[in-house]
Amino acid sequence: MRVSKVILLALVFISFQAHAKGGRGLAVTSHDSASKRIALVIGNGNYQHSDNLPKLANPTHDAEDIAAALRGFGFEVIEKRDVSLEGMSDAIIEFSRKLVDSDAALFYFAGHGLQVKGQNYIIPIDARIETVAQVPFKSINVNLILDEMENGKSRANIVMLDACRNNPISGKFRSGGMRGLAVPTSQPKGTVIVYATDPGNTAADGDGRNGLFTAGLLTAFKGNDLSLHGVLSRASKEVERSSGQKQTPYINGPSTLQEEFHFGPGTQLASLEPVPTPVQPAARIKTKDQIEDEYWDSIKGGSDRSAFEQYRKTYPKGRFLNIANIKIAQLKKQAQQPAPVASSTAREDNDTALWNEAQKGNSADDYDAYLTQYPKGKYIALARSRIKKLQNEATNEATHKEQDIWESANQNGNEDGYQSYLKSWPAGKYASLAQARIHKLQTEAGTLFRDCPDCPEMIVIPTGSYDIGEAASTHRVSLKGFAMGKSEITQGQWKSIMGNNPSKFASCGENCPVDHVSWDDAQAFVQKLNIKTGKQYRLPSEVEWECACRAGARQEYCGSDNLNSVAWYGAYAKPVGNSAMTTNQVASKQANAWGLYDMSGNVWEWTNDCWEGDCAMRVIRGGAWNYESQYARAAFRDGIILSSRINFIGFRLARTLP
Repeated sequence: MRVSKVILLALVFISFQAHAKGGRGLAVTSHDSASKRIALVIGNGNYQHSDNLPKLANPTHDAEDIAAALRGFGFEVIEKRDVSLEGMSDAIIEFSRKLVDSDAALFYFAGHGLQVKGQNYIIPIDARIETVAQVPFKSINVNLILDEMENGKSRANIVMLDACRNNPISGKFRSGGMRGLAVPTSQPKGTVIVYATDPGNTAADGDGRNGLFTAGLLTAFKGNDLSLHGVLSRASKEVERSSGQKQTPYINGPSTLQEEFHFGPGTQLASLEPVPTPVQPAARIKTKDQIEDEYWDSIKGGSDRSAFEQYRKTYPKGRFLNIANIKIAQLKKQAQQPAPVASSTAREDNDTALWNEAQKGNSADDYDAYLTQYPKGKYIALARSRIKKLQNEATNEATHKEQDIWESANQNGNEDGYQSYLKSWPAGKYASLAQARIHKLQTEAGTLFRDCPDCPEMIVIPTGSYDIGEAASTHRVSLKGFAMGKSEITQGQWKSIMGNNPSKFASCGENCPVDHVSWDDAQAFVQKLNIKTGKQYRLPSEVEWECACRAGARQEYCGSDNLNSVAWYGAYAKPVGNSAMTTNQVASKQANAWGLYDMSGNVWEWTNDCWEGDCAMRVIRGGAWNYESQYARAAFRDGIILSSRINFIGFRLARTLP
């Protein structure tokens, strides 16, 4: 196999600049009131597209019962059930903030999961996955959670995935998808990873309240031995027994370290010897709305004025306040008058009392309440007229607001303005025109746009045919229009999306390119940005990268034949170039014809393509601050191991256009 010069230089440079990194083990022997234990527990069962992913009966119960057990062990638990992609992402962000410097961090997931190309993904309830390519954008890569746990520097990390259930998705994939979950390719030190069953196999969902794996865990949690090793051993035996030896949990973690972590302070919660008893479901806590609804249902048909007055006192902003006020006024009126001579007289008095109260509120809900109680009352025409008037006023106000937003979008004339209009008025009278103008902006060569304040600025690369390759062997390629990052992703942009800064040149500043990021790190950034924006960002293909670099021209470097004008570059031997042997601020050199900066130099840029058919390596382009001029040429290409984190490798993004 050919070993590239980039790899050799990378190894030399790493050894030259290596810093000692302290290891972390699972040495947590007990917990007390001062310990910090954080858990994120997610159970997804109510999948919204059951024709694509079937609903699951157990995961929400599993999550509820595991969360209750962990709270008993002193964990602060973030508990989520039936969560969307956005909700899962938000929960992981909350988890990552709380687990910093904790004694123990535990992640538990029950629901659908799958593996694609050796990567494991857990699936939110709103996912509809038709192809392999959609998996990274519509689910959560487990490596993202492992990275957050590693960054949090918890003393013990435990990941439990009851996500090996059988699903029909993998069977649709021609390649890349497999049953169950994959063997972890890497995991942070001090981390134990547990699956419900062996890699490549599927786990039973269970016939009772819990899945087999979770039922085994809950049984083990009530045993005598609460060390991690003891719990997992007991859980494994329970699963094997319950499944008739067909299912065996998978545990990836050093057994010598497992024995040093205890869920409890060394005492059992409740012995289940010799026969395990079923875990009772945790008590369901009623919401405030449910409590209010029950109280209202108990009094709404009565005639006790004090009950309605107590409701008004208890819920001064209650959802039934208007009706309660009307009932109180009605009951007061009845109490002040002598008994009616005839029922028709009482009806007339009550009709008028209710109408007078409805007029005081002067809302459509008040008048609707009157019409509900007196569908043939003497004020029905007036009530309907008032409702129509209020609706017309609301419509006019909405129309004026729509017009104001549209005029503002027109005045600015950029994509952000038109997108803002469409967000507020997706079916508004100018919706088609807004979409047409967005399309026009996104397909005009060199058009600059940005999807959010923290998002990278993107430039439209037009559809067309382009010559690429070395001068002696050029070939023509055709490309559909797409957008390319105006510059490499900066440290500031990375921090805004990821919440940290891995760069070795952090002192260079937030407007310098992020460095020391692997290919997988770039994919994690892409996933979070796509969740944030709803757009389809990605790493560019190698062909897209070179076409964007050349901008329709045939120059030696990206935008010029004069390297110094467009690139920060250098060398370990003289002449040393112009970089001062460090990264430099992006967009501080000359742009190419399409307005793209630093395509040559500053940091090498990851692309999406495999190197010479080996997908354990990925193509990098553009040269870097410490590389000589020949590496910055538009045609130069090289490959490096995708897990490499080095201070001269960064990336820029592409984005698919409508």
